[in-house]
Amino acid sequence: MRSIAFSNRWGQKRTRDLEELLPSLGVIPVTDDPSLIQMYAEIDVYSKSQHPSLRLPTSARRMGKNDLWIAATTAIYNATLLSTHNDFTHLDGLFIAFEKIGTPSVKWDFFRVNATNLL
Repeated sequence: MRSIAFSNRWGQKRTRDLEELLPSLGVIPVTDDPSLIQMYAEIDVYSKSQHPSLRLPTSARRMGKNDLWIAATTAIYNATLLSTHNDFTHLDGLFIAFEKIGTPSVKWDFFRVNATNLL
């Protein structure tokens, strides 16, 4: 998120607001959990329309590596992914729950996780 602020040349106030927000955001541990790695692979081949048993109803999509990790982590934690863009719509209802929020002027991806998902 700091990279977005830096890249978009946010002013001091907006950057300070971001710095105040960051500590309130939860942190989800990402490890070399085999289920996370498997989910990453499943979402990747599905998005490319190459999955052996799941058919992508739209044209193939090449997802960025960061978006794949975001989607896989969302799926493993059974969370809802909130995003300002549509890069995850093809995964909604199959791998993840997805909700589009705001406007895509700045790309933001957030998880909404119930506390019970982290146990």
